Amino acid sequence: MNSSLQSGFTLLELLVALSIFSLIGLGAFHLSTQLTHYQQRSADQMQQFQALSTMLNLMEQDMWQALDRPVRDEFGDQLKAFHGDTESLQFTHAAHRHYPMASLTLYKVGAELQRTEYRLESDYQYGSNLRVWTRNQWDVLDRVQHSEPQETLKIAVQHVTISYLSHDYQWLTHWPYSGSTQHKGYRQPLPQAIELQLITENFGTITRLIEVAR
Repeated sequence: MNSSLQSGFTLLELLVALSIFSLIGLGAFHLSTQLTHYQQRSADQMQQFQALSTMLNLMEQDMWQALDRPVRDEFGDQLKAFHGDTESLQFTHAAHRHYPMASLTLYKVGAELQRTEYRLESDYQYGSNLRVWTRNQWDVLDRVQHSEPQETLKIAVQHVTISYLSHDYQWLTHWPYSGSTQHKGYRQPLPQAIELQLITENFGTITRLIEVAR
């Protein structure tokens, strides 16, 4: 045996090994960071989708329980039972816990009613290219001075468009409208349906046709 041979690593071999371990560690750290980012993004998108789904479900329930019950604003002026334009709408409906998923046409004595508003608003929290679609409710039907609605839900959107279907099958940009108010001898305080179009950043354009209680 040649006694001049010595066991162990040379300095060069140690440097090469350290370089390889460093590259592996850097790659593992980068992969872990990417996975964490993707998981957080997926969680955020899931939360946004759940909020969007909740908003649409609440709108459907509110519309199905809409009622012909005008209200008074804080100045004592009468507001229609249902009125709206292309970016907002406000109406009276029965409380969900009393008439879940029901379609009501008459005001029932003793029923708890609510006044709800859906509105497109600016919110700088979401950035300059996004706005919010909010659901607001008043504590009372006939308001007093300084009555303010309470925000119950909001979602980030880019744009909202609302259309209203009349009983003579016209799609309108406002409700009530200045055309004929009679159809087969009865009033039209409520539209037949609304078409809601939401343009969102993560889910594209979402269109929902919602029937209104008759």
